[in-house]
Amino acid sequence: MLNNKRGMSEAIMTVIMIVLILVAVGVIWLVVQRVLNNQSTTIDYSQKCFGVDFKPTNVTGCSVTIDRTASSLGEAISGVGITHGDGSKGEYEPPAANIGSTVTITVPEENCVSGQNSASVRWYFLDDKNEKHYCSAINKYP
Repeated sequence: MLNNKRGMSEAIMTVIMIVLILVAVGVIWLVVQRVLNNQSTTIDYSQKCFGVDFKPTNVTGCSVTIDRTASSLGEAISGVGITHGDGSKGEYEPPAANIGSTVTITVPEENCVSGQNSASVRWYFLDDKNEKHYCSAINKYP
């Protein structure tokens, strides 16, 4: 009985090896494609940030005056986040319709730190899923 054992032919082994290699290449391609798609989304939102700038120019009590400068590359933003004072009361996001070239926004009392005349501003874009993509710049006053 032991003398009748037969192994796989070389042709079958070659086919199995080729199939395994193709499966491995397919799996690697899917992973690489997913990584590249995620990076391109990040790059798209980073490019949108170029040419758009918001600077707080005055803080009086809970009122923050913001100047917006936009170059020809600048795009309409989805909104801004204003942190008043030391940020201990969180960030306030006014409705996007209130953001013009120069605007004074009154931060609500629950987000306003009394006795502090400083603020920081950051802005963001919304994607198709309504997720916020903040620009890397944060401008502060004073």
